[in-house]
Amino acid sequence: MSDGLLTDMRCRKAACPPDKKKTRITDGGGLFLMVTAAGGKYWGMAYRMPGVRRELSFGTYPKVSLKEARQMRDRAREMIRNGIDPRDARDMVAAPSAGSTTTFAQAFEDYLQHRGRNLTDRTLREMRSRMRCHALPHIGDTPISDIRPDTILAVLRRIERGGRHHTAHKVRAIIGRVMRFAIASGLIDTDPTASLVGALEPERVTHRATLL
Repeated sequence: MSDGLLTDMRCRKAACPPDKKKTRITDGGGLFLMVTAAGGKYWGMAYRMPGVRRELSFGTYPKVSLKEARQMRDRAREMIRNGIDPRDARDMVAAPSAGSTTTFAQAFEDYLQHRGRNLTDRTLREMRSRMRCHALPHIGDTPISDIRPDTILAVLRRIERGGRHHTAHKVRAIIGRVMRFAIASGLIDTDPTASLVGALEPERVTHRATLL
């Protein structure tokens, strides 16, 4: 995709070429919109400090608008001119109205919006039901970047204490899908569920008696 000044329409229609995992569209002044094969779109800014090339994330599109991303770019460039690395002063860069802190519940809905078309209606209903009953009441309002392995494990332990081991494994898998989608969208860097492999009780399988 060719470079050039972005427009809202171009941002909305931007898509990743089928032969790539992600593509970058530049806007000027270091600002770019990264579009992933998973459908995620996030803002970033490339810049240089003495001898070092760095990048700064501004959040996802359309949650952070083109106008807000440009405002954050301008604030970051002003800091750089004053010898301040904007990565060390993110709170001063973020637009007050940008709402750049994405909660887990918002990330879950974004995941369903982008991946739901590949799932059956039954699967979607089961996912929503499990998350509404077991996860969203506890971590739904938590910024996804603040969720740690122990945060998720506490949710899963509650399910296990109710004797629902199969459900605990299912909820862990769904949370993992959301986290990996969030990575593709530029919201987080790692999947906190990855370190929980083996942390849950094994699923209990009930064997039916053999008919003689």
